[in-house]
Amino acid sequence: MNADLYIGIDGGASKISAGIVRKSANQTFRLESDAVSVEVRNAPSFSKTFASVPINVQLNEHESGQYNLSIEEERQAIAYAEACETALSQLQQQASIEYIPIGIGMPGIKTPDNQGIAVMNNGPRMPRFTDVINKRLLMAEVNTSIIKELGDDNYFCGLGECKSEHGSLRDVGTALYIGGGTGIADALILDGAPVPMDSVKDRFQKTWELSSTEGSSIESLISQNGLMKMKADALGSSVEQLEKDGIYPDEFLKDDAELLKSFVKNFAWLIHYRILSFSQNFSQKVFEKIVLGQRLGTMLAEIIPLQKIVTDSVNNAVKGSNELQSEIKNHYLDSDFLVFSNLTEAPIIGAAAAVSE
Repeated sequence: MNADLYIGIDGGASKISAGIVRKSANQTFRLESDAVSVEVRNAPSFSKTFASVPINVQLNEHESGQYNLSIEEERQAIAYAEACETALSQLQQQASIEYIPIGIGMPGIKTPDNQGIAVMNNGPRMPRFTDVINKRLLMAEVNTSIIKELGDDNYFCGLGECKSEHGSLRDVGTALYIGGGTGIADALILDGAPVPMDSVKDRFQKTWELSSTEGSSIESLISQNGLMKMKADALGSSVEQLEKDGIYPDEFLKDDAELLKSFVKNFAWLIHYRILSFSQNFSQKVFEKIVLGQRLGTMLAEIIPLQKIVTDSVNNAVKGSNELQSEIKNHYLDSDFLVFSNLTEAPIIGAAAAVSE
């Protein structure tokens, strides 16, 4: 057993990614293996017609502790376990993973014992996920350590940026991380480390809980999945067809003026709202950095004209705010506080770093 190696698993709404991570003597972390990714839709049990249970129903059942899962929902949950098993099996083909501790982040609200997912916005609930995946790994003879509990994928994104040798949040005291993929990941950094979002929920809402001035979900207006849905609707197509045709936001935002305008407007609103909320509810008052990561960060890092449009729009929102105090405005306007990270493996590294503690 190599005490410096850990496995990190990033469980998203649409795919499962995993990698072997090495902890260095200076307490930084880096990928030791190639990262592997498995699309959940390719799992044998995946259903294209599955529809999530309404959030209000999920929240009520979570509060009561009684989960009324349909057979279809249970099968869809198995698809996530299958994808996780496949990812670890592929990782095992690269190197021995026997006895290496495993950290795993998954979306949604976890069960009280952190053994499963009680509420999931874009997927099935999985109250006993660790039991299912550990049994599948044993039966498939994938020689891993036991997965002891589920962690928060948002938290691990922030932790990965703090702990990676290439992280954008290394040695940063106060920051905000916004990761854009299927949905939006939020991580708040205080005193140089991420804090669980649930611990500050009375002061700082998650992006999926926020609505635009027109009443639409902000997540649905700026996430990759949301942009894909809007583009598909405009074309009279489907997200699946756009993906088959290789049509993604980094391409169509360049030419679709209406979607670009909507994306930039709502993204600037979100950043201004975050800055304002933080200044009103936290003693630190200002973020040193706001890091944009995952597919959103990569897109903006690579497409400089789009990056400039977003940066200018955010700065204009701050400058024109009637709610921000002048010293808060000046802090942001006098610094390059927006950072575009292409560390797509941040949640894998974060999951590994968490289990190393």
